[in-house]
Amino acid sequence: MAKHTELEQLCALRGIAVEYRNAADHTHRVPKTSLRALLHALGETVGDVETERRGLQSAIEREWTRVLPPVIVLWEGSEKIKAHLSLPLERARQSLTWVLLEENGERHDGRLNPAAEASDEERTIDGVQWVRRHVQLPAPRSLGYHRLELFGEDNDSPLAAATIIVAPRRCYVAEGLESAQRFWGFDTQLFALRSARNWGVGDFTDLTRLAELAARAGGGVLAINPLHALFPRRPAHCHPYVPSSRAFINCLHIDVEAVPELVECDRARALLADDGFKARLRALRGAKQMDCAAVAEAKRGVLECLFEYFREHHLAAGSARADAFHAFREEHGEALRRFALFETIAEMPAEGSDTPADPEGVGPHPPAAGSPEGAAFAQQHAERIDFHIWLQWQARQQLQAVGQRCLELRLTLGLCPSLAAGAAPGAAEVWADPGLYLTGAGLGVPPSDASPEGEDWDVVAWHPARLRDAAYEPLAAVLRANMREAGALRIDHIASLLRPFLIPKAAAPVDGAYLEFPRDELLGVLALESVRNRCMVIGGDVDAAAQGLDRDLESLGVVPSRLLLRARRPDGGFLAPDELDPTAAVTTATHRLPPLAGLWRGTDLEQRRLLGLFADDHAYEAALVARSNDRARLFLALDREGLLPEHESADPVLVPELTPAHIRAVYLYLARSPAKLLLIQTADLLGQIEPVELPGAGDAYPSWRYRQPLEIERWAEQPQ
Repeated sequence: MAKHTELEQLCALRGIAVEYRNAADHTHRVPKTSLRALLHALGETVGDVETERRGLQSAIEREWTRVLPPVIVLWEGSEKIKAHLSLPLERARQSLTWVLLEENGERHDGRLNPAAEASDEERTIDGVQWVRRHVQLPAPRSLGYHRLELFGEDNDSPLAAATIIVAPRRCYVAEGLESAQRFWGFDTQLFALRSARNWGVGDFTDLTRLAELAARAGGGVLAINPLHALFPRRPAHCHPYVPSSRAFINCLHIDVEAVPELVECDRARALLADDGFKARLRALRGAKQMDCAAVAEAKRGVLECLFEYFREHHLAAGSARADAFHAFREEHGEALRRFALFETIAEMPAEGSDTPADPEGVGPHPPAAGSPEGAAFAQQHAERIDFHIWLQWQARQQLQAVGQRCLELRLTLGLCPSLAAGAAPGAAEVWADPGLYLTGAGLGVPPSDASPEGEDWDVVAWHPARLRDAAYEPLAAVLRANMREAGALRIDHIASLLRPFLIPKAAAPVDGAYLEFPRDELLGVLALESVRNRCMVIGGDVDAAAQGLDRDLESLGVVPSRLLLRARRPDGGFLAPDELDPTAAVTTATHRLPPLAGLWRGTDLEQRRLLGLFADDHAYEAALVARSNDRARLFLALDREGLLPEHESADPVLVPELTPAHIRAVYLYLARSPAKLLLIQTADLLGQIEPVELPGAGDAYPSWRYRQPLEIERWAEQPQ
């Protein structure tokens, strides 16, 4: 057996895979430069062989001198806490007191004699002999986050502490899904919704109208893109999967005319009644693409006016509405205050300039969160910070109203927002606690058939050790924020939560590496928050590189998402309906794939060619051939089920574009599957051809800007 180098051993200790299987199913060795860059991002010392030998020794000793692990996850029904206890030999000969503080306030305690436990291993560190004992203690009685503390004979403060997480064995399952009931719903991009009354971007009132439309048609779920906060002073950046904060809401979706202060504020109503302002709104409503900057400017001006009214007539008077605002601020605590502080800092121009200095929205040297400079800035700009808190309050109230309407309409699941895999490098959540993130590497995927060059998503992942030291509270907070009004949460790249593919700065995606997080611990937090929030979890396709993750997710009750375009037999043909996964949520595509009409035309391929996204002409021609084969296979599958429209050719070459009858046939094909949930892409219903996003195109393509062609008020008039 080959001897592993210190570099490889250090990678193994930190969960970095030194190789992976590529798209051709060959083993790809990760370059040493990438391994060292990732280890450096994790805080390890790397360089030459001797440096890495010392770094490995230091990393091992750090683990040994930790008395208890920071987190211990137990599954519901476990009777014992089982943990490894590391102690200096002299300390291990003394008895300890353990105290278990349950989340509900219950306290349990007892004595522990480490010397009576079997020694698993011993090690000498700096002349001190350490021993590792395997101990067992009574487990908490209820689900939740509990605290275990150990005290020595002469200690008033804990010798060590650990968070004990007791998790359910399965995620929440909505009523009806455990039976033979099957249901369907709409899948849409909120920003793209067009209506006769919105201001050029889909808002929460539009979402309510879509929920009502789904309910009238017998639907049970409304799946949407992430609602995460973006960068208000970078309005051209509208990618919801590259967010500023996953715990707070994109205020661009606020329906300004539904803000309660508008009824009382004469000045704001006068702004809306102005002929020039009305003309601006008509132009925004009629545009084919969303003009993020213009929408943000229009909304921000009126919202600032409404906040000024709120400040003068409610905050100053201490009204009941002011009390509700204070309660919201108190409920969301320090996290909300820091987010609002970041938003305020991001608005401030750089010294000597009238525009924000940094493309991520903050200046080159913003005050650190929690610093004296940050506190002084917050005191100086307290009113503006309150404005950003007020915006989040409005957004949350309107989102809650959507959730409440879904309950009234008896939608089986109601809202199903998506969760982004990471945050932008200059994001509010990264600024608030930079140590929690691997800022030296980006999240992405290695090269594949779908993405020959691989992809860097321009987001950063959590630092696994620091997230664990924080007892996964940052993850739990993000899950709670997105599950609060939802009946399901869709995690499109769920493998990136548990086994992310990380690309060092300045490296190509092919030279990235997988990083294994403590899988059981993260899955325990996911299951606990799912059950507590009564929110089902839907996970995207998991590739073979995920090493059994699909089985772990299935055991946990995560609903897999299956795409028709990727549901293939070994020969490339489409799976028959009865071959599709009965536990899954099925649909035709995601935001990264074109709608059916665009897929048929090859619109995305032509756009990629024009933007130079193919390696060469041969790659483009190969993609055209593959798409032609897919069209033939799709018609063959529909014909096999007797679903091709009558009086229309079964030869795809003679069908230049898909008709509503063809698109209906595709969804009937999926509806014949035993799958529990069918998601219908509204882009397909409306015959759109443009992809929501063109991966790899950057600013050369208007990703996340194309709006739907038909106002939602007119959907019911259209037979298709």
